[in-house]
Amino acid sequence: MKVSFMKTKFFIIACLILTLTGCGMEGSRPDDDSDMKNKNIRPAAVAGKFYSASSDVLEKEVVRLIAENRSENEGKVFALMSPHAGYAYAGPAYGAAYSVLEKRKIKTVIIIGNSHHAYFDGISVYAKGGYETPLGKIYVDEAVAGEIMEKDKKIYSDEKIHINEHSIETQLPFLQKVLPDAKIVPIIMGNDLMGTCNLLALAIEDAARGRDDVVIIASSDMSHYPPYDAANRVDKEVLDMIKKGNALELEKLLAELEMRGVPSGVSFLCGAGAVKTAMILARRAGAGKIDILKYLNSGDTIEKDGVVGYGAVAFSFGEDIFHGRRQLARLRSQELATKINEKGGEDIINEIEKDNSAAAMSTNGKKELVKIAKDAVEAKVRGQNLPEIKTDSVFLLEKRGAFVTLKKGGALRGCIGRFITNDPLYKVVQEMAVEAALSDPRFVAVTEDELWDLEYEVSVLSPLEKISDPFHDIVLGVHGVQVRQGFHSGVFLPQVAHETGWNFEEFMNNLCEQKAGISRDAWKRGDAEIYRFTAEIVSE
Repeated sequence: MKVSFMKTKFFIIACLILTLTGCGMEGSRPDDDSDMKNKNIRPAAVAGKFYSASSDVLEKEVVRLIAENRSENEGKVFALMSPHAGYAYAGPAYGAAYSVLEKRKIKTVIIIGNSHHAYFDGISVYAKGGYETPLGKIYVDEAVAGEIMEKDKKIYSDEKIHINEHSIETQLPFLQKVLPDAKIVPIIMGNDLMGTCNLLALAIEDAARGRDDVVIIASSDMSHYPPYDAANRVDKEVLDMIKKGNALELEKLLAELEMRGVPSGVSFLCGAGAVKTAMILARRAGAGKIDILKYLNSGDTIEKDGVVGYGAVAFSFGEDIFHGRRQLARLRSQELATKINEKGGEDIINEIEKDNSAAAMSTNGKKELVKIAKDAVEAKVRGQNLPEIKTDSVFLLEKRGAFVTLKKGGALRGCIGRFITNDPLYKVVQEMAVEAALSDPRFVAVTEDELWDLEYEVSVLSPLEKISDPFHDIVLGVHGVQVRQGFHSGVFLPQVAHETGWNFEEFMNNLCEQKAGISRDAWKRGDAEIYRFTAEIVSE
């Protein structure tokens, strides 16, 4: 987002004025100065401004806002978008967001905000100690904070950036009520560039790998200063785009809104970096259930000129898989009943038998693939002709690409494949099996003495699909990837991620450097074309 310095200055000052709540200015001090010094506790900076400085008043307000705005969310919440304005204006959105975390078993809350006071390049983590609000202290998960900072030199700790910043602090009283035992990792982003979002997302993904007791909070208000009706329109557009789950498309929409000339519009998602980072993480984690929990703007409380929008969004894993299967079974039963009513019982039975026959043929065809690969290798290694194959399997006659992988004692012994073909699948598998055994340049040719010890795996490929955003469009372990740069290219099958234990960045770096022979970060810089595909894997 690019705005002039004077416009940005006006935006920050106006934002602070608009979000003052007028609560009493009692202030908030730590109960022990030595505790502050020893524990590195950041004192409350906006108590008495964005929320009440009285612990009793604040606690009652938080409890009321949650009770009055409770959201229905049956899924397991992975991330939230929550506002960071004064409670007098944005309170219902806070309540809706944090109500979904009540009684959840969360140990670490990673809170991402944008900087309203300091201009810097990079990402600042408050790495040690904790924060304080009128409801008490809340401590940093120093281990997770440290792991996030280890990822890149652009992620570091600068406590000065956090001293006056409200985007993290305003989340804390709600967290202290719904997750009183949780620790936090406060993160402030210096910009909302997609590269910065991707970098932070990878760092968080690695630090939280294998844990299901971590939740992400993206702190962000929405449109700033358009009239009430215009704010409702543009904020709905932004929320609809967030609900689609594509961070790159959200970035494009925000840029379009800036060019559209919305009356008095200065910003349309002030914590865009935080929200995009949460969306990238949710997409990569598979948290695809996205619910808009609440929307309002300051025009619902005060005058309707120059308003600020507030939204609450939950990114969840959705329903329990078994419940989902039961629901699917019910839907299929309903569809079957409808078909019987429309077509009659005999017709539908014939249709089902036809479908079952096709499925069985496909299953038998898949089992046949490994035998086709094995017979082809054994014949060629022994100097014989390829076996003649006669089949009526629709699956084996499809014109599809395939890779054949040979292993010996669990170690790779050869792997070669083809994406584009006019040949039937069975013929592609025959040819690729022979190539893997005799022509893989990484290995000497397979000998007859080895045949008894070989293991075979066939990967039947989907068509290649060119992508523009690998962070969003590639799911590790689901997608295989091909990179191309000039005459250089390299491919990793989906199963490589599982077999190596690599994280996403390691997978892509090694694909570029080891397989394609190009710069290991070419995929990040946009210097290489990137294609994804899926594979049906058949093994012995």
